[in-house]
Amino acid sequence: MPRAILLTVALALVPAIARPAAARPLDAAQVAGGARWMVHVDIDELKRNPVVADVKQRLLQQPQVRTGLDAILALTGFDARQGLHGVTVYGNQFTPNAGVAILDIELDPQRTAAALAANPGYSRLKHGEHVIHRWPENQASSVKSGKTAHAVFYGPRTVVFSHRGQDLRAAIDVLAGAGGNLAANKDRVPARIPEGTILYATAEGLGEALGPQVRSPLFKRAHSLTFTLRQGEQGLDARADIDFLEGSEEIAGNVVLMLGGLQAMARIQLANHPDLQTLIDAVIANKQGSRVLVDASLSNEQLAALVAKAERRIRVPR
Repeated sequence: MPRAILLTVALALVPAIARPAAARPLDAAQVAGGARWMVHVDIDELKRNPVVADVKQRLLQQPQVRTGLDAILALTGFDARQGLHGVTVYGNQFTPNAGVAILDIELDPQRTAAALAANPGYSRLKHGEHVIHRWPENQASSVKSGKTAHAVFYGPRTVVFSHRGQDLRAAIDVLAGAGGNLAANKDRVPARIPEGTILYATAEGLGEALGPQVRSPLFKRAHSLTFTLRQGEQGLDARADIDFLEGSEEIAGNVVLMLGGLQAMARIQLANHPDLQTLIDAVIANKQGSRVLVDASLSNEQLAALVAKAERRIRVPR
């Protein structure tokens, strides 16, 4: 996954936690049908979590945060307090820098394009009726990455990023309906994502992606993975669904036993941390044929306690 994409998402996620807006669930029609992996984050759903809302409120009370957000707004027309609604990242290869990120975001394309054009080495080209903006990554850094970022303002609230021009052009074609999309593949993406889903991720062909250097049957026979994080009635609920190749029932059973052993070791290591032991006990692994299902839950109270502990460790003012 492109590091520039990760940085863009990370910078946007923190300040984007603001007032609730209309939820923006996954739109599988935006994802290429041949995508090997995909991650979708519903920012609007994330904003509804009370612990996240509390963190947002305290962040916005810090003058340096407000100053930074105001500067971004003046430069791009993007109000990071409320302008990011969702992020979808996908790719058809498990290689560094492959893939694209689609942002559901409110900004001013003209002002943002002008800011990008100020980068040394900036250029632009066309793909159909769309203008692709290109600029060297990390211009402000003393260590140049040698990579080039690409972006297109596809339409209202839709911006697409990639490190690779061919990936961006293919993503534009999918958005235009010229390429196959993931909406038709109900095995990869269900017709209806569970209500309250904050993060949905899926990947297939995992064993093939590892290459010949990995010989462990445990990893080589792993076919697909689906992960869901959703807002439940009392807090966050997570599920990981690992599907092994047909005939791998014994491997699936051994994975469940291995996870149980890791839990037991963690309980011993964390004997003096009952709060963390409670979290470990909330993880439940089951086997269904050649599939392993791992469920976990985290109450809002537990999440708030973990956030407070992390803030004390890094000395964040409360």
